Amino acid sequence: MVVAAYIVPTPAKQVMVNGKLVNSVCLEQSTGELLRRILEIAAPKTAVIAMGNPYVAQNFPAVQTYICTYSNASTSELSAVKVLFGELQPKGKLPVTLPGIAERGK
Repeated sequence: MVVAAYIVPTPAKQVMVNGKLVNSVCLEQSTGELLRRILEIAAPKTAVIAMGNPYVAQNFPAVQTYICTYSNASTSELSAVKVLFGELQPKGKLPVTLPGIAERGK
């Protein structure tokens, strides 16, 4: 299964977590819940593609296969599909650290 998460980079929302105000990048509630359910059932068979904001996976610890395009342009969509089908090798390096997922430059 392939899930494309379209979140255009914008200033993070602040939400309360355990009584503390933290920044959050997330999908809408119903969309996020659907992704959680998909991952509960089929995480090893699911590729999540962040089409825009790379921080999406922080809210979904069950993600096992994650591709970041940093853009929702059609060229980014096409490149992501080519990576999934082995027609293109991903060569990019993360320009940011995704805490608990990957370090900058990996």
